[in-house]
Amino acid sequence: MRISIILAVSFLTSACVSNDFHHAIEREIQGEITKIPTPPLIEKDIFKPIGLPKSDIFSLEPEQREQFLAYYNNIENSDVRPHKRVANFIEEFSHGFSYLGDTVNAVTAFSDKNGNCLSLAILSTAFAKEAGLGYQYNKVHSAPIYQEYGNVQLVSTHVNLTIFAQTETVGDYVLGGAITIDYFRTKDSYISDEVTPDELQVMYWNNLASEAIIADDLDLAFVYTIEANNINPLYPETLNLLAILYKRKERVDLAYQVYDFMDKNSIVSFSAMDNFAKLLFETGDFKRAAELRSKIQHIIDDNPYTWLARGIQHFENGEYNMAERFLLRSSTYGPYLHEPLYNLARLYVKQNRFKKARTALIKAKELAHMPDDEKRYQAKLFSLNQ
Repeated sequence: MRISIILAVSFLTSACVSNDFHHAIEREIQGEITKIPTPPLIEKDIFKPIGLPKSDIFSLEPEQREQFLAYYNNIENSDVRPHKRVANFIEEFSHGFSYLGDTVNAVTAFSDKNGNCLSLAILSTAFAKEAGLGYQYNKVHSAPIYQEYGNVQLVSTHVNLTIFAQTETVGDYVLGGAITIDYFRTKDSYISDEVTPDELQVMYWNNLASEAIIADDLDLAFVYTIEANNINPLYPETLNLLAILYKRKERVDLAYQVYDFMDKNSIVSFSAMDNFAKLLFETGDFKRAAELRSKIQHIIDDNPYTWLARGIQHFENGEYNMAERFLLRSSTYGPYLHEPLYNLARLYVKQNRFKKARTALIKAKELAHMPDDEKRYQAKLFSLNQ
């Protein structure tokens, strides 16, 4: 769920926490597979080695398995289809669950009844596996969590889990079906992409690394980042984390190598390239920084909240032209959202473009679902009319 860093504000991405990513591991061109690029060697010596106990993040303790299976195999549930049985157990189990926790594995989520959406997807996976059912992870665009810790800004996205029914034949009919387990469903949320099991595990380790960076435990963050890197050495947000850690260790040269490799091989995410542009600006390479900022605007990231977060940041930094471009992009990807329009109105007022501000506010009010939002926008409209 978060991520990224560099003297001003750095961006981290996490799952429930992870930004959309776009990378080029294998490209098929005219029937041929291009060579997979080799990233720079990881400099481990600048971090203190820390051992991690090896465990399956989806496994349950024996007593936890017994509790689930006792419900699942109960004769009273025998007439309920298996995937529905799992969903019913999760619904009953989740009473009293705190959804504001950190990223944890299935055992901890079960015992503590605490964890973020990624943790809950992992726990639900454990139940689906015990039942022998198929499942799929989904990346969901929904209102994000913006949090700042010093010079680190987190922008979260959301993951949920779909559990598939076992195919059954009843007379002449074949029954299928699926149930999606979602703990943070909102009116405007929608599924954008499938998340592979490997990617979910990468997100898990990246989240732990992000949390460790916020706690200023860089050595632990590095260990978590290496766990993610071992699964996929070309995952953009993991490389972004690695560069952030190098930067924190005052090895700007190593951070530059990572970002330069990503840029030249089109292994990009919004967070990573935004951080790279900041690094270039800080090191005096203004020409390439400007070129990269121009390139960032063309990254295909259909999550409107990615553009919204950065648009607000540029606005607060007084970079009004860039802020307008990003907020307009957010509104294009999320035409149902009121937040980009409200922030555009703030921007237009700053620039004395009152007609455009009024138009944006009227549209924001139309899209606002919460009464408090409507009152706030109506008050803004009234003040603009004075």
